[in-house]
Parts: sequence; C-alpha cells; structure tokens
Amino acid sequence: MGGGALIQLGDSTPEPAPDQAGEPFPNRHEELVTNIDEGYAVVELIPDGKGGVVDVRFLETNAPFATHTGLSDAAGKSMRELMPGTDAFRFGHLLQVDTTGEAARFTVRSEVMNRWFDVFATKIGDRKGHRLALLLKDVTAPMRAELDQQLMERLNELIRSEDDPDEIGRAALEWLCAHFEVDRALLAEVDPIAGMWNVDLEFAPAGQVLLGLHSLNDFSAGALKDLREGRELVVSDSSADARTSPIGHAAFALVGIQALLFLPVFRSGRWASNLVLAHHAPRAWSAQEIATAKLIADRLWSAMEKKRALRALRESEERFRAVSDVMSQFAWLADANGSLYWYNKRWYDYTGTTPEEMLGWGWRAVHHPDHVERVVARIQESWDTGKDWEDLFPLRSKEGHYRWFLSRAQAVRDEQGRITRWVGTNTDITDQLQSQRMLEESQAELAQAVEQLRRSDERKTRFLATLSHELRNPLAPIRSAVHLLEDAPRTSDEHDQARSVLIRQVRQLEHLVDDLLDLSRIENDKLVLRKAPTKLAELVDQAVETSRPIIAENKHHLIVDQVPEGAVIDADATRITQVLANLLNNAARYTPAGGRIQLRVEVLDDEARVQVIDNGIGIPHDRQDRVFEMFTQAHASELVAQGGLGIGLSLVKRLVELHGGRVMLRSDGTGQGSTFTVSLPLHDQGATNRDARRPAFAAPSRRVLIVDDNEDAAVMLAHVLRRDGHEAHVAHDGAEGVAAAGRLRPEFILMDIGMPVMDGHEACRRIRTHEWGKGIFITALTGWGQEDDIAKAKAAGFDHHLLKPVSRDQVSDLLARMPISTE
Repeated sequence: MGGGALIQLGDSTPEPAPDQAGEPFPNRHEELVTNIDEGYAVVELIPDGKGGVVDVRFLETNAPFATHTGLSDAAGKSMRELMPGTDAFRFGHLLQVDTTGEAARFTVRSEVMNRWFDVFATKIGDRKGHRLALLLKDVTAPMRAELDQQLMERLNELIRSEDDPDEIGRAALEWLCAHFEVDRALLAEVDPIAGMWNVDLEFAPAGQVLLGLHSLNDFSAGALKDLREGRELVVSDSSADARTSPIGHAAFALVGIQALLFLPVFRSGRWASNLVLAHHAPRAWSAQEIATAKLIADRLWSAMEKKRALRALRESEERFRAVSDVMSQFAWLADANGSLYWYNKRWYDYTGTTPEEMLGWGWRAVHHPDHVERVVARIQESWDTGKDWEDLFPLRSKEGHYRWFLSRAQAVRDEQGRITRWVGTNTDITDQLQSQRMLEESQAELAQAVEQLRRSDERKTRFLATLSHELRNPLAPIRSAVHLLEDAPRTSDEHDQARSVLIRQVRQLEHLVDDLLDLSRIENDKLVLRKAPTKLAELVDQAVETSRPIIAENKHHLIVDQVPEGAVIDADATRITQVLANLLNNAARYTPAGGRIQLRVEVLDDEARVQVIDNGIGIPHDRQDRVFEMFTQAHASELVAQGGLGIGLSLVKRLVELHGGRVMLRSDGTGQGSTFTVSLPLHDQGATNRDARRPAFAAPSRRVLIVDDNEDAAVMLAHVLRRDGHEAHVAHDGAEGVAAAGRLRPEFILMDIGMPVMDGHEACRRIRTHEWGKGIFITALTGWGQEDDIAKAKAAGFDHHLLKPVSRDQVSDLLARMPISTE
C-alpha cells in the first residue's frame, strides 16, 4: 500500500479542551505538521450511544489535507456535513483505535470520494476523550493501477481459455461494471455511413435492455465528429451536457442513464465498434479510468474479432470436410511442405487404410509399384515450385484391385502469396478409360468393314464423333463453373452464374442420356407404351412448357393455335409429349434468333394432325429423304450445327409409329423453313384400349430386400414394389444387407455391387454361407456390365444380373418368373 510518515502524536499528559469547535488544537509538532506532504487532521469521534460511532468532527487540518481529500475548510465540521452519505473512512477502523488506544495503519476506500487513502491513526489526549490524530495520503492512482492490472490479467486469462467470443464479451462487460462501479456496460458494432450503432452484447442487471439498433443522432454533430475521428466521448451528466442532442437527453433519461463513457474502436481506419460504460447517476470520469477503459476496449475487441475469425474458419473447415465426405471423389489436404494430414471418408472406404497409416507420405503404400516413383517425383516438383499438380495413376483398393485415378492438387496461399496448404482430389476414371479403349477398338473394327457396309459405317462413325462432341461440350463450362465456385463468394454474381451453368449443362447431359436410353429400348423392343385416352391439348401444353427455355433463349416468337375440343387420342402421354417437344426444340435450334415458330392442331376425320412450322434454315432437298434415319443430322452443314446426336427425329418417327401414326417433312429447301406433320389416330369411344395397356401385375406378392448405398434409388424402387403389392425392405450397405437378410428372410434380393463398408460380392457370399440364404433369389443390380463383371457376380453367388438403371418392367418380369417359395 502507499506509504506515509509515521508521527507519534500527543502524549499521556491531558490536553486542555478547546474553547470552541474549530479552534486550533495545541500540538508540540505544529511546525512539522505544517510542512509534511501527508494530510494531517485531529478528529473527534461522535458516539452513537450504543458503543459505535455516528460521525467524525474535524478539529484541525493542515493544508495538504485538502489536497489529498478534496475537503477544504473542514475544521469545525463533521464528515457527514461535508459529504452526506460518507462512511468517514470506515468509522470502524477509527473506533478500534479509540477503543484499544493502539495506533493503526490501514488502507481504506471512500466510495463517496471515489478515492483510496493510506491512513495512520493514533489516539491523543485523555483516554476518556474520543480524539484521534490522522496522517493520510491519497493512494488512488497506485491502487487503481494495481486493480487495472489485475483486471487486465483476468481478461487475458479469459481470452486464452475461452473460444466463444460472445462469452468473452459478456464476462468482460460484467467485470467492467464492477471495476468501474457503473451499472451498465455494452459492446456495439457501428455503421457510421448509415448513422446507426447496433448493441449486440450488454450487461445491465437492473436496467432496461438496450440490445438492438440505435441512432447516432442521439449525439450532437460535435460529439459525432469526435467519435468519427477516434476521440472518446466523456459525459459526466447527459442532462447537462451539450454534446448529447435533445433527442439524446430524452433517450438517456428514459433508460436511466446520466453518465456515459463512449470509447470508439477503429480497424483499418474504419470506426468499427464502441465500448460504452454508463451509470444512472452523474459521475466524474478520471483520466486514469478513461485510459484503462480505452486499453481494455481495444484489447477486448481485437480478441473477439480474432475468436470470431477462428470460429468462422473452423466452421468453414467443418463444412468443407462434411461436403468432402459425401462427394464421389477422394479429397485430401497437405501442409505447405506437402505432408498430407487429412483425407475424406471415400479415401478410407476405398483403400481400407487408417489415418495413422496415411500421415505424411504414407499414401505411397497404396500406389502401384510400377508408378509410385514417377508419382513421387512429379508431386515433389509441385511442392518445390508451388505449381498446380496433375497426374494419372492406379491406386489399390482394400480388396487388392487397382483402379485408375485422375489426380490434381492446388496450392492455397495467404495474402502475401505464401503457400499455407495444398488441396487435392483423386477422381476414378477407370470406366472412362475402358470406354475410351472400347471406343477406339470399335472405330478400328469399323475401319475394316466391307465396302457394302460403308454407308452404315460412316453414319455410325459420325454418331460416335457427335456423341463424343456432345458429351464433351457441357464438360468445359461445367469444369469452368466448378473452378469459379471454388473461388467466388457464395453471395456473388459469379457464384450464381456458375450455378446456372451447372444446372443448364447437366440438363443437357440428361437429355443426351435419355435419348440414348430410348434408342436402346426401341432397338431391343423393350420400350413399353402405357396408353390411355388423353386430351391432345394437355400434351401440347406440356411440350410447349418443356421447350420454352430454348425458345426463349433464341428469342423466337411462338404461336400455338387452339386445340380442337374433340382431339382425344390413345397415347402414352410421356412419349407423345417427348415427340412434340423434340420437334419444337429442333425448330428452335435451326431457326435464326427472333424467328417464328407455329404449332398447329387439326382434327380430320378419324385422326389428329399436329404441325410444327418454322421459318428457319430449311432442309436441302437431297437430305429430306434421310432425316428420319438413325444417326442422321437433318442439317449436315457444320456451319449451322446446333447440337444433338442425330437420333431425335428417328425417335420421333418410331414413337409416332408405335402409336399407329405417321410423321412427314416438308421443306422448300435451304432458307425456306420446315414443316413437320404428325398424324395420330383419334380415340375410338366404342373400342376398348386394353391392348394398349400393359396387363396389371399378376405375380404373387413377394418379400423383397433392396441393398443399395444410393438411398434415393433404393427408397424409390421400394415404393414402386410396394405399389405393385410386394413387401419391400431397404438396406444401404453390404453389412446392413446381410443383417437384414438374416432378420427378414426375403425371397428376393436386389443387391448393388459397389457399396461402402462391404461390397455386394462379399455380402452375397456371406448370405450364401447360411442355410437360410441358399434358396434366396439374389440379383446383382449394378452399373458394371462387362463379361468379367457378370462372371464375378456369378462366382459370388448371384442368380441374375441387371444393369442400372433398372425399369419397373424388368423387376416385375423377374419376380413373375420366380418360383413360389414353399416356406
């Protein structure tokens, strides 16, 4: 505590009482008392008649006394007269000295004065009297410095131990209220341009809550200028301070605030936040208090900003890892030196390794020995140079098989351009390589075909080239969009544009695949029509809606004539909609922007006639007789090619003919537009359409288990089977499928091959080891359709093999052919 001269005052000789209060008390050390720096006073305790003290009267003081206490002309007055509500430096200390006669030294705080004093008290005069001599010194500054240091250490410890920035803020505000003896503390973010400040953290146990938005207009222009320029706003009494506006006077009075300390915090030259201390009564703010509060405001806000940034980073990494664990690719992270420290779940599912085994350069263990040295050299070059890395190599699965992966890695850099980490992916392209090899072999065989098949071979070659072109076309914008999504903020225009590109190009891929699947079904006579009496107007509306995006994109003017009321046909609604949409899309593609397309419907005798008329580029006369042939482009010129595989019009013709109709083309030649006419028989009201419908499912109800890690596919197929009257159950990996089979004892299992935890081959083998599993009809449901794949499935115990996507009819036919269980 603070020091002070210790002076033995008085002796055992009784001193004569003064004639009246305020008269100087005789003291042999008068000269010393006059010249010392400490405050000196002779006081008389005023007893309360119950053994206590009710007040203290000053009999004599020296000049420094007023300096230390702020009490001038104190002689002859009591403490309560000078400062109502005071505790007279804790009367208890003085009473003890008076009662025991033993001098004492103590440090005490006066709440009314808001000061700390180092006090030495000794009894003087007659023992029966209640007079004491006091030496005191104001030690507020060192005491505050010590308490400030304690608060700062406490705050630093909180920042070290607590990760939640809001918890740090709430605790700190409560401590600040106690430390500065105010009844409100808050933190607010500031938007100086909008003229608002938002209170997001507050400690005010007894006052009105101020959380939320407030206007900076509560302060005068001068006060706002100070705040905007980084100067604190010190208000001892808001009701009397001109720097708070009239609006501010009323607002502060309403919430019971008179004393304010606004401390602006700046970041990167911008007014970012405020720390505000407030009290319900007027209060003087010392320079030391202001300096301490400013220091804490900056420290607290910096810590909270850092904690928020770290929390945002953790959440971002958690989201990245969550997304990475469900993606089909392998993903991994490496530090700046290229040491790998994280892989996604797909990596471990495929390789069967553990995180401990894969740390650092452990990945070499799953590489093919013929490639690993080359891969290590290539990737080390990227680590050394900072260049993006790309390579192609095989990786070993947990079953010991090798599959080929296209692998890439990209450096992540900080603001200074330093590499902080590497992000990498491995994409399984085994199937693509096999397809490419098969394509190359097919092209070689076609080149050796006999001359009489030359025309057919040329068409097929053009089809393969077109297919390759059409499948690759969407990949370039998809890849660019993915790169853009990696870098663009989620709320940016670039992000939205990339997302739109992905949606549009994926739809294009879906359209190409659908056409190929329909072609396959027609070629193999497996396309089943589900006919029903249908209003042609409804099919026209659906086709127009399907084609509207491409028509709008090319800014065409579409005219749709009113469909006659009696136009009802026996049709598979989906297929006739597909026919009309294909014709509309074809017209949109080959009509220059801003062209005219008309869809006209007529009813003639016993048939409905639909015409799609455009004023586009037309079709040369020498190609019109071949436009409906498979793999033929209606417009052969590369200058006007607008995409497609050359099977659209062939599909139109075949689908129309399956409905008992016909399709015709008329064009006056290049630049003269085209007219496609589809004629379909009207519905015969007196005839039955039972032959146009597929017979209702006649197989007995079966107990079926579907095992597929594609949850959507499994659940949807189960719904279809239940609609057909079967008892259908679902499992989502091989191990779960084995357990479900043992529990349910199904008659029929549809089992995917490529699944996590346990693949379909192993699951089938385990089921067959049980007596109850020997009689179950197990069908492989997979995208692997090579002869080797079928042989592996048979060796594992499968009874049948179906290629994805499987149709309802395929499953229904298979169930119908199954023998009825005798269990």
